[in-house]
Amino acid sequence: MPPVIEVHKQFKIAVENGNKVIEIEPGIHDVEERIADIAINHLQVAILVESSADADADADADADADADADAEQPEVTKPKRGKGAKNVAVSNEGTGQT
Repeated sequence: MPPVIEVHKQFKIAVENGNKVIEIEPGIHDVEERIADIAINHLQVAILVESSADADADADADADADADADAEQPEVTKPKRGKGAKNVAVSNEGTGQT
């Protein structure tokens, strides 16, 4: 379902890869995601309108996300370094150093 926005101020927007410019007048419109994003977030001339079905779906999705986040997750532990010989003398043989 396309986003439904309520436009408060008329605006122009390019569509069809910039090949066409359309004007969107004040009122309630079903528009593409891109147009809704620009009108709401960038131009700030519209608001998103949610129907009760959209609000219920969003509430269900939020509840599912919260339940998933609340699920117990295993604790991440850093692997321990193995113990080895410290400060072992290293031979310089074959390096040309004495």
